[in-house]
Amino acid sequence: MKVSAEVKQFEFSGHGDRNDLFDLIKNIKGNPKVLTVHGDNESCVKFAEEITEKFDLEAHSPQANEVVEV
Repeated sequence: MKVSAEVKQFEFSGHGDRNDLFDLIKNIKGNPKVLTVHGDNESCVKFAEEITEKFDLEAHSPQANEVVEV
């Protein structure tokens, strides 16, 4: 399978809070798909919902063993 993808690297503090992550997302160009995967399930789902509401982006919190096409 041939894969054609653009990889972006971001540097930010591991101690950043929700607002720091919102600032990061706000400055990303284009219409990225966002996966929230770090944290407990309830927090990840809520964060994905907030991203969709605030930025009108497709955001999703995958469940354990869920296959996600990118």
